[in-house]
Amino acid sequence: MTKNLYEILELSNKASKAKIKAAYRRLSKENHPDKGGDQDVQANLNLAYEVLMDDEKRARYDVSGDFGREIEEENKIRNCIAEAVSAALGQSCEFGLLQTVKDICLKREKELEIQLAGLKAEEKKLRGKLGEVTRGDGEINIFQSLLEQRIESCLKAIESCKEMLEFFKKVRDELKRYKSERDFGIKVKGRSEWYDFNVGFGPTGGIDYKKFKGLKEGKK
Repeated sequence: MTKNLYEILELSNKASKAKIKAAYRRLSKENHPDKGGDQDVQANLNLAYEVLMDDEKRARYDVSGDFGREIEEENKIRNCIAEAVSAALGQSCEFGLLQTVKDICLKREKELEIQLAGLKAEEKKLRGKLGEVTRGDGEINIFQSLLEQRIESCLKAIESCKEMLEFFKKVRDELKRYKSERDFGIKVKGRSEWYDFNVGFGPTGGIDYKKFKGLKEGKK
């Protein structure tokens, strides 16, 4: 990522807020992914705008060059939601745009959970084979070395999955801030949070909307 936020917006460090806003709008029109632009470029534009339009964040950036990890993470969360919105717009959105976006994010989270379970099972299987093949001459045991390498790769992938799951929890929290006129939330055990919908999943891993409709109508 380009670190100079002013250069991202093609401005000097003396630029006014009006110029920052104008530059952001102009460059976003040229680079927005929905119009064939580059997603990473748009992410940089969003980050630059986020920091430079906030007096406190801008002052800190001007002094230290640091725009803060939390700001970068917020930007990643917004980009994730933006991708889900773009995907949702290509669907029927039978239950509204917001619910469809939540469903897309929930599906991705469930996929990660399945992937994590598979990786943990693979690690357990590999560890069970450690020591199975020995070598009596004291030389390097190729079997042992390869197994250790595979276990290390598994552990890295497991850690990556865990980080992504934590990230999607933050995406989930951000989506809670939004409301829709087409709110299909249902009470499940006294709660009405989208990720607690106890409605099962369809063949593609998304919410089983037939069962969901039944719950909405009071059917079991």
